[in-house]
Amino acid sequence: MFKALHLFLFTIYSKKIMIKLFPYILLVITLTTCATQKKTVIIPDPTKPPCIVYKTRSNYDSLVHIRLTEDKKHVAFYPAPVDVLYNGVLAYPTKLAKGYLLDNRGININSAFINITLAEYSRLAQAPTEREFLERIVDADPITEIFYCGNKSYDIDFITNLNTIINNNRMDEWEKIK
Repeated sequence: MFKALHLFLFTIYSKKIMIKLFPYILLVITLTTCATQKKTVIIPDPTKPPCIVYKTRSNYDSLVHIRLTEDKKHVAFYPAPVDVLYNGVLAYPTKLAKGYLLDNRGININSAFINITLAEYSRLAQAPTEREFLERIVDADPITEIFYCGNKSYDIDFITNLNTIINNNRMDEWEKIK
């Protein structure tokens, strides 16, 4: 009986110490985890478009992209001819440092480029059929690197800041998709 009472009191005493120490233990774990973490947490803002920085295996800047299904057998998305314009101007990607591009058209990991330029496509009366899109693909897997960088900013230093991150090899601050 004495042993059981002693074990019971020791367990209660240990729990009280742990309860008192728990906030301090949690603080130490949090601080050491945050101190070693390289990646910045990016919180998306649904009121702004996403900032996507990418690199392609070739220069496809003037070509229309479509989005394929993951198995690359079907077209999942394609723009209407008027959608390749933004405020009446062709939506070419913005050139960044070291061959990177800032997306202005909705590029993603399943994007493929077709052999129609943005200028030609913008003059079409209607979009091609799925079969025509698939026949016109010049590269079904053109993206070599793609990063989600938060939301686009219309700040005057936005492009300069992206280039600084690229030039200083700090892309680990962004969420790498591929």
